[in-house]
Amino acid sequence: MTTPPNQVAPNQVALDIGNSAIKASVLATADDDQHPDQTFLISATDQNADQDLAARLLDWAAPLFDQGDVNFWVSSVNRAVSVPLGVTIIERHPTACWNELSRTDVPLSVQVDYPDRVGIDRLLSAHAAAIEFPAGAIVVDSGSAVTIDLVTPARLNAEPDGHPVFHGGAILPGVRMQFAALAGGTENLPAMASASVAPATDLAAMSPAAKPTTASPSVGAFSAPAKETESAIRLGVISSIAGAVERLAGDYAKFAAAVEPDLGGKIAVVISGGDADLISRHLRISHIVKHNLVCRGILDLAGRQCFRSAPPL
Repeated sequence: MTTPPNQVAPNQVALDIGNSAIKASVLATADDDQHPDQTFLISATDQNADQDLAARLLDWAAPLFDQGDVNFWVSSVNRAVSVPLGVTIIERHPTACWNELSRTDVPLSVQVDYPDRVGIDRLLSAHAAAIEFPAGAIVVDSGSAVTIDLVTPARLNAEPDGHPVFHGGAILPGVRMQFAALAGGTENLPAMASASVAPATDLAAMSPAAKPTTASPSVGAFSAPAKETESAIRLGVISSIAGAVERLAGDYAKFAAAVEPDLGGKIAVVISGGDADLISRHLRISHIVKHNLVCRGILDLAGRQCFRSAPPL
């Protein structure tokens, strides 16, 4: 599906379809201004949710369709949303392309017991992190679930394809999932929607330039010990995630140093996902926030295909 020579490449749209939101991003070219990134929240209760999502996504993409054909490159861990969404978009714009990516599209050496079971979002995040941090990275994606994965450079004489190595990682409940579990599994604990702020609906508005961040030794707005129930829940949930990141970052760094002695145990910690800013404020280790990491990985693949004459995905 590469673009023939001397023809203008169609617009390349990355979609990261998760369990609670869809993130959309467009590959910028030298001739274009960047189309603003956008997040579309997924409704679990609206009977017309599929049509509503399609309408919102197409409204956002309308300026792109005005310029020509559009290619959608899709990472989905929620096929109940992605399948009807793709059908609706193609029905309304028959010249559009809807491409759901799989593990084989991502240039990583996946060294886990069951490679085909690894979520495509985890692989794309690791791919994007490996490009930006060629010495390796601990990749934290803080969405409905929190994943903490390790990617290291290709090992000489071990990876004949030269791809970085995805070693797997850990999965734990995200902020809102933990709130829901506490409210649903107990009689007296209150239901809580957010740790501090509502989910952002516009990634462009919430994406500061990524920079190294070292949190202070305190837990920020959450005093410890907490003095009332809701604060205790917030403190417990955020501390469980931040603590897991901090502990596993140390364990992964030791593992990486064992398999890649040249790394010297120093490896970047990269945080993405809807709760990245929240988790970042409460970490006590040096780390970097990179919003929209899955889409960054998708757009790298799309850019190679369309503008570098790479083989089709």
